[in-house]
Amino acid sequence: MIKNSTNSRFMSKIVRKNDQSNPLRKVGECLYRNGHGVYFAIATRLHGLEDRNLRFEEVVRGWLESIEGGLKPSTYRRRVVCINQLMPFFKTIPMRSITSADIEKWKLRRGVSIAARTFNKELETLNHVIRYARDVKGILLDNPAEKVRNRKAAITTIGIPSKDQFRGIVAELRNEPQAVRSGAAVFAEFLAYSGLRLGEGREVRWRDVNFELNTLLVTGGETGTKSHEDRTIPLFSGAATFARSNEKRERRHRER
Repeated sequence: MIKNSTNSRFMSKIVRKNDQSNPLRKVGECLYRNGHGVYFAIATRLHGLEDRNLRFEEVVRGWLESIEGGLKPSTYRRRVVCINQLMPFFKTIPMRSITSADIEKWKLRRGVSIAARTFNKELETLNHVIRYARDVKGILLDNPAEKVRNRKAAITTIGIPSKDQFRGIVAELRNEPQAVRSGAAVFAEFLAYSGLRLGEGREVRWRDVNFELNTLLVTGGETGTKSHEDRTIPLFSGAATFARSNEKRERRHRER
């Protein structure tokens, strides 16, 4: 037995009356079954009637505007790159007309030519856009992209050099004139000693170094750190010695 309803109040009444003696369980999209074997087909009314004909590209513009202020510039740029790759498949399709078949077509055509990590990032972005259309714009009932699984990414093995290998790398950098002139040799050694990310290392200033406490304040500069929080890290013996020697070298250079 199936009972239909498009009344959201009816759905709320069912949920409120639901108890352990007569549980209501979701068994499909908009389909529920109670303890007596009665099925309820419940269709939620869409509230975004004025936006119901928006195309994918139009919804994307609104979504990008909504997230830009809360993301680091690098993260926002990655989202834009993903959107540019999704556009050839969904650009002119009305948002409410995107089906599982459209997403499967994207998956088969695009997915085979890219790495698993890239595929997963584009799928994540597609999910964000469709959820925006559903939850914010109110022009969708469900998200067909949620049914697509991420691909398993290959595990990358990172080779960590031994102390002797590290010294050899540093020696080669110091013997390379261009690396010395550009500061790349010193910078590479600093990253190795400090363990900072590339962007964080670029933003370090001498005022961030506390030689008395042997600590380093990591701020990430204007864009901030990945976690959006400053942190203080210890300068162990190698890093502290390296920092002091370079600070003295720079001071002598300024005094000339």
